[in-house]
Amino acid sequence: MKTTTFPLNSEDCELLLFFEQKGSIRHLARIMNRDESVISRQLKRVSEKAPVLEKIKNQWKLTELGKKVNRWSAEGIDAQRTLLAAPLEIRIGASRSFATKVLAPQIEGLKLKHLESSLHLVCFDEGAEPALLKGQVDIAFSCGKPTDPQIAFQRLIPERYVAVGSPQTNKTKSLNDLATAPHLLLQKNAGETPFLEMLAPHQKIATTFNDPLCILEALRQGQGWSILPYFSVKEEVLSGKLKVLSEIKIPSAVYGIWWMRARTSLKPWVEHASNWLKAQELC
Repeated sequence: MKTTTFPLNSEDCELLLFFEQKGSIRHLARIMNRDESVISRQLKRVSEKAPVLEKIKNQWKLTELGKKVNRWSAEGIDAQRTLLAAPLEIRIGASRSFATKVLAPQIEGLKLKHLESSLHLVCFDEGAEPALLKGQVDIAFSCGKPTDPQIAFQRLIPERYVAVGSPQTNKTKSLNDLATAPHLLLQKNAGETPFLEMLAPHQKIATTFNDPLCILEALRQGQGWSILPYFSVKEEVLSGKLKVLSEIKIPSAVYGIWWMRARTSLKPWVEHASNWLKAQELC
């Protein structure tokens, strides 16, 4: 079975590189603030790992292989510096409707001005939890709570849900009054239909959708009514293209941010995303 460790570790490679640059153990010992005997023993240890050094007339010399290893080390150092200096990419995840209606129009506000970084907006289909656990996103905006303890979360602002339909549909105090009108049912991830129990037993279900944006387009065409997050229909309601028929009270509907608990380096982004979300109006 092949080993997964380097025969020469980074300390060995750095020592070889410094040795070639300084030209002698004496100069190298002075730069590294070590005794010459210590440096000599370290070089001997490296030579026993790989034929990169040889002793000629009681002096250590780099072999041709040692020079090749040094070129490889120098290139690796430059490549790492370039990689570490590159802008950090932060992958922000959200449902397609939240990304379209809330995130995309205000994406500039999510950027941290004092950090060299770029944002990558990811629309997930399976939900926030699988996207985080699979490493597809760094931070997710989502409603409710995760089930996996590896995921940390903050519940920040309430999410408003409304029964919405065409302007010609009359407002109602009870969803029972809409039982004969075709309903466009939202089916969330894993087949969940969170609003089905709220409907009248004899409610006519016209079509089931797994994406609020698809329902929105059907509503625009006057194909029925539905229960949706207010942020997904806010623009159409304010413009008069759709009408809020009834308020839907869902106490547990609270939007927040989720991230992997072990990702402590994300703390500045978590704080910034939290403040950004608090400033949004989902109601």
